[in-house]
Amino acid sequence: TYVRSRLASHGIARYLRKQNLAGEEFTDEVATRSEGYFVYLRHVLDQYDAGGELASRDLADLPAGLTPYYDDQYERMRADTPRRQWQKVGLPVLMQLAIAEQPLTFYQLASGAGQRKATPVMATIEQWRQFLVKTSVSWNGHQVPTYRLFHESFREFLKKKHEHAAEGAGVERALREELG
Repeated sequence: TYVRSRLASHGIARYLRKQNLAGEEFTDEVATRSEGYFVYLRHVLDQYDAGGELASRDLADLPAGLTPYYDDQYERMRADTPRRQWQKVGLPVLMQLAIAEQPLTFYQLASGAGQRKATPVMATIEQWRQFLVKTSVSWNGHQVPTYRLFHESFREFLKKKHEHAAEGAGVERALREELG
């Protein structure tokens, strides 16, 4: 299985030694908690391999299911962000990514968050990079980085978590298109 194929990676092997876990025990537990979602396995195993936040927890504390995993990561990152920064930059950036139908540049994200500069947005992008896909577009002969959420399930999670913000953004976008 996919989990078994990742056991030899440096970070996961280190975690198994540190927790005194057998590979089969880890494989069975992670596979069970994934509830069959490959995207869950990919992100959880990447975090263990990179020595991320999950690698500091007992295996029994691993969230079971994709939505609880997203919620766990969302709440942890929100808690790690100062409240003012979260409200002014973090949440607006995530909501733009959730409702966007195409990848967005730093400048588009900054503008949508009411920021004059892209720098505050860069910190949010870095914090959420495991949930993003970086691509690029050509603009004035230069390649400009763009970002989108990595999976439709995470978009839906964010939209559901912030239904009112997503609806408001949709209304605002429709009005801009109609008036603009």
